[in-house]
Amino acid sequence: MTGCKKEMGTQYREYFENDDAVSLKDVIEIYDKYASAKKDSTDFDLFAAFYGEDAADNVLEYEIVSDTAFALQLPEYAASKHPFLSNAEVFYNSCLLAFSVWSNHELWLRGCDGFELAGEKDVVAGIKAISEDCIRDKELCQAAKTYKDSIVIMMKRTPEEWGEEEHSMDLLLAFGNKIEAKSYKYFTDEEKFVDSLNAMTKELADATKPTLELYKKVEADKRVEMMLHSLNDCSTFDEQCSLLLNWADSPEAELEDEWIVAVAEKLMNSGKYNPCLNNIWIIWRCLYQYCYGGISRDSSIPNSIYNNMRKKCYQTCLKRIEKHPHDIFAMNCAAAIGGRVNINRFGQNLLGNEAVIEKHTYLSGRDDKEDKESEEAED
Repeated sequence: MTGCKKEMGTQYREYFENDDAVSLKDVIEIYDKYASAKKDSTDFDLFAAFYGEDAADNVLEYEIVSDTAFALQLPEYAASKHPFLSNAEVFYNSCLLAFSVWSNHELWLRGCDGFELAGEKDVVAGIKAISEDCIRDKELCQAAKTYKDSIVIMMKRTPEEWGEEEHSMDLLLAFGNKIEAKSYKYFTDEEKFVDSLNAMTKELADATKPTLELYKKVEADKRVEMMLHSLNDCSTFDEQCSLLLNWADSPEAELEDEWIVAVAEKLMNSGKYNPCLNNIWIIWRCLYQYCYGGISRDSSIPNSIYNNMRKKCYQTCLKRIEKHPHDIFAMNCAAAIGGRVNINRFGQNLLGNEAVIEKHTYLSGRDDKEDKESEEAED
């Protein structure tokens, strides 16, 4: 981490690009207008300030995927001798087809619960319209068609009519297993790799812990301003990523999610690489969902927006791999981005969508304070 103002070890230095920091002046300008409006007790629409006055009109309440706009065309890697790059297009398109079909299917599942979000005919038409031709691998292309057709066939019966050991989720898992079988392994010792991944992530996070401690001591109404300026003053992109991840995971940031989302978007849109880019993307979409979509199963879940950013981040990782073909952290980052499911309506969260689970998983630092306060109350 040689580019950070305070160097925090050299073990994983080669895995960071030490690139210039991203300017956040436009986000700071929006904050200044927001703070001025707050001082004058006037309304200020942050969503409109970040995305434009008509942004809300362009976000569909419920999305039915009916094309392969999610797909990637990567002819530059088709003849690559690198196993990850040569398989990068097939892996990505196979995963996104699986996720898009499933997101459509979930709209139908919600209707079976008595809360129709989309007409069954529209959902079926959407699933059929997602062409498996975007998958160049013949075996996976056929598996994708089988997956789609099987989902549609199951939808001819209600979930109550399915057998005890029969569920449409099994079809998604079966197709996922075929994708995984075609994917490459990027390490020989999984336990050793996970340990090194955790150590690398800790080294990144430790680099800006002192700044986070200063942030916590600032008066609550001055924290966002202090953090935005600290992020803008970082000397490298890696330092900005470190500080963003620490900020997002802080209990003090619970009411600052819109600003975290805005900064994360600036970092990802820059096209710059960091080995924890996958975490930034997941945290960004999770908090965006909390801020603007909602956490119920009936909320608007703009997976098309999340997947456009997914595509950018995935391509950023591929460029890193192209320049550093032995960087297993970059391969892991790309695989984690491409292979991460959409935000789903049904999953581990029994009362809402998966954004709730992702928040508790990736921002567990926020829960630590709640757990500690609960324990103190019991004592």
